[in-house]
Amino acid sequence: MLSPRFFGKIFFIEDYSLAVSRLMVQGCDVWLNNPRRPYEACGTSGQKVAVNGGLNLSVADGWWCEGYNGTNGWTIGPLVAKGSLGPEQSDYDDAASLYSLLEDKVIPLYFERDADNRPHNWLLRVRKAMQTLIAQYSSHRMLRDYLSDYYIPAATSHQELRSNHYALARHLSQWKQDVNARFGSVQMDTIRIEGIKEDSLLDGQSLHVAVTVHPGSMKLDELLVQLVAGPGDGSTFTETPDVVEMQPESEGVDGTMTFVCTYTPSRSGIHVYGVRVMPCTEGLSSPLETRLVLWG
Repeated sequence: MLSPRFFGKIFFIEDYSLAVSRLMVQGCDVWLNNPRRPYEACGTSGQKVAVNGGLNLSVADGWWCEGYNGTNGWTIGPLVAKGSLGPEQSDYDDAASLYSLLEDKVIPLYFERDADNRPHNWLLRVRKAMQTLIAQYSSHRMLRDYLSDYYIPAATSHQELRSNHYALARHLSQWKQDVNARFGSVQMDTIRIEGIKEDSLLDGQSLHVAVTVHPGSMKLDELLVQLVAGPGDGSTFTETPDVVEMQPESEGVDGTMTFVCTYTPSRSGIHVYGVRVMPCTEGLSSPLETRLVLWG
C-alpha cells in the first residue's frame, strides 16, 4: 500500500511495492526506508535512488550499512556496522531520530537557497551520493565482478583440467581419495606472537606470528598456513578480515615445521585473530574446496 507524505516539495515514500518503487523513484528527492532492523533483505530500491538524483534517508540496515559515508544521505538511529546487526531496536528512539533529522537536517537543507535561488548544499550532497553510490551499486559492477571473479576463472580452470589428456583432473581425483584421512593427522602447536604489549598494539606497529605444525601424514608442500586477523567484537569478525600467508622458516628434528609471518593491522579497534592450516595441491579452485580446516 502506498502511503505518501509531503513536506513542501519533498516527496517521501513510506511503504511501497517493488513495481510502485520503480515508477516513483524518479520523482523523489528523498527516499525514506525505515524497516525494523535487521529485516531489510537488501535495499535495491534505495540503490536506484542516487542515479535518479535522490538522497536516501534510511535505517542502518541492508546495503545502507556500507553505502552511507556521512555525506551522501542520512541514517536514522544508530550507525550499525553490517557485521553487528542485531534484533535490538527501539521504535521510539528511531522515530525521534527520524523526526529530528527531518526538522533539523533534511528539510532546512532542501529549502536553503543561494543568491541564484538554488539549493547549493543540497545539490552538493546529491553529487556526493552519485559519486559514491552509482558505480558501486549497479548491475554493471555486479556483472563485471561476476565475470572477473567467477566466470573467467571457471573457464580458465576448465581449460587447465582438460589439457594434457585430463592429467590435472586425474591428479586431483587421486589426491582427494585419501586427503581427508591424512589431514586428520596434522597437529598445531601453540601460536607465538611478538609485538603486543598489555593486549594493545600501537598504530603502525607490526605483529610477528609463529606457529609450529606437525604435518603428520601430509607433505609440507601440501599445507597452506595462514594468519586470519581483523576487526571483531571479541568472538567473531565484524568486517572482512585480512589473510596473510605464513612462510616456512625452520624444520625441527622431529619433522615439524615452524611457519612465520609479519602482520600490520590496517584498521583500528578491537581485533580477533586465528591461525588456520588447510590442505592444498595443484589444480584446486580454492584452498577451501576440500572443506578441511584446522584452526589454532
